[in-house]
Amino acid sequence: MYWALKLFYDGTAFHGSQIQPNLRTVQGELEKTLNDLKYIKGPVKFCCRTDAGVSALSQIVVADFTRKPIIGEINSKLPKDMLVWAYSELTKEFFIKKLIEWKLYRYYLPALESTNLDKMIEAAELIKGRKELGGLSKSGQGGLIDEIRINQKNGILIMDFKGKYFSWNLIRRSVTALYMIGIGKLTINQFINILNNRKLGVHPAPAWGLILLDVGCKLNFTVDQRALHR
Repeated sequence: MYWALKLFYDGTAFHGSQIQPNLRTVQGELEKTLNDLKYIKGPVKFCCRTDAGVSALSQIVVADFTRKPIIGEINSKLPKDMLVWAYSELTKEFFIKKLIEWKLYRYYLPALESTNLDKMIEAAELIKGRKELGGLSKSGQGGLIDEIRINQKNGILIMDFKGKYFSWNLIRRSVTALYMIGIGKLTINQFINILNNRKLGVHPAPAWGLILLDVGCKLNFTVDQRALHR
């Protein structure tokens, strides 16, 4: 009996989503709780990994359950920086990545008074739709960002990245480059050179500003209103 869950977590105190020996991880805490409640038969599979310090509002996980999950019961045993808020039954086991249509990440960072949003938006257009992203994708795995939105509110820059897949640190490197353009420390021409040359990479922005905001999925979820309110 396979079920998918939507999971929130504050990534501050986690060493990433994937289980690691002797470290506190999202997968480790979730599997411990579900095993203690005798809910699952095997490991929990995540739709995507998040690094240490990265948070999620709508991470999707799938596991083989022994019975229908009771959201309130699960949340009463989970740590306070985690919460399950929706669930969906699967008719059969799926390779979880085949269920995912897109992922939406959001990055928050302080905006300087001199930040040039128009330049950032102009540069963002150069990233969209490219499979080879040079110095923004140091792993060599590329990526595909379909949509980037940048706006400013109450002194905070909000940068949204939507796409099918992202190589390791692609978003955080993109944030660094676009921010440097916005504050005048990087020109558009220099940015084009970075996109065309992996050796000209930039450092990833800090993990604390990044959130897995939403995931497009081929499933209909039932929302637990009490959990959603929390």
